[in-house]
This record gives sequence, C-alpha cells and structure tokens, in this order.
Amino acid sequence: MDDNEGLNSLFELAPDGRVLTVTPLSAYGRDAEGVALQPETGVVFVGFDTGRALAIFDWLPSETTIDTPLERGPECAIS
Repeated sequence: MDDNEGLNSLFELAPDGRVLTVTPLSAYGRDAEGVALQPETGVVFVGFDTGRALAIFDWLPSETTIDTPLERGPECAIS
C-alpha cells in the first residue's frame, strides 16, 4: 500500500515481485495506513487516518500463484 506520500493506492504483488494490479484509493479516503485480508471470504479492509475511515472491498487474486491455501494467521483486535 502506498499512502498520501505517493499514489494513495493498493498494490497487488506476485511472489516474484511483479506488480499485478494497482487500485487507486483516493475515492475512499486519504492517507491509507493499514490493510488486512480475510482470505476465507476474499474481503480486504483498508484503514485511513483522515476521517478515521475504513473501506471494505471484495477481492479475488488476479492470478493464482500458489498451489496450497494460505494458513490463517492469528486474530487481531483493535482496542
């Protein structure tokens, strides 16, 4: 992710470092600071500093790059 110091966009990268997609975020908020993916549902959460906003997107990878599913990481909580 690139916040207001750059393109204010979310980048999808392949394991080999290739840029697969670039999604502009300016329509949803400014100064994106955090991103989280829930792989089981394909939902992406992007948090913004400006306006304390949260954008929620449906996501499908633009190409399949691994043969086995990713393991679920630990739960996170915001307090």
